[in-house]
Amino acid sequence: MKPILDVTFPFKAFSVNKFQKTARTLRRYTTPEGVEYQRNVNLLLPKYIDVAFPFYHMEYQFFYKNVFNKAGEISSRTLDTDNSIKILQDVIFNKYGLNDKNVVSLTSRKMPSANDDYFRIVVHGLTKTDYLNTLGVSITFAV
Repeated sequence: MKPILDVTFPFKAFSVNKFQKTARTLRRYTTPEGVEYQRNVNLLLPKYIDVAFPFYHMEYQFFYKNVFNKAGEISSRTLDTDNSIKILQDVIFNKYGLNDKNVVSLTSRKMPSANDDYFRIVVHGLTKTDYLNTLGVSITFAV
């Protein structure tokens, strides 16, 4: 797997609930805060990445200053990681003109931070062989 993008964002990830709202007409719209969040994410993304891969593995790391509460459990102040992933994936893939249907695997972690809340995203480009190898499938070519 080749990392084609590795970016640390010095702010807390957004929840889809804060990013989008549903109007009385039941149509979803992006909130003003969501528009600003998209802009901030886009500003930190590199202008170009190597998009010559048919498949992608996404790695999400969410860092929280207070991951644990006083009882030693995961704090309710941390986001459900899956609430942030779809937004971030859409922003990244839209910027580079890619289709997120080609994401074949992902990992997501909540981790403690010594300082502030922030997150990191690493995108790995995969060839078909890389992808099949991650599944434990071996390829043999007849000659």
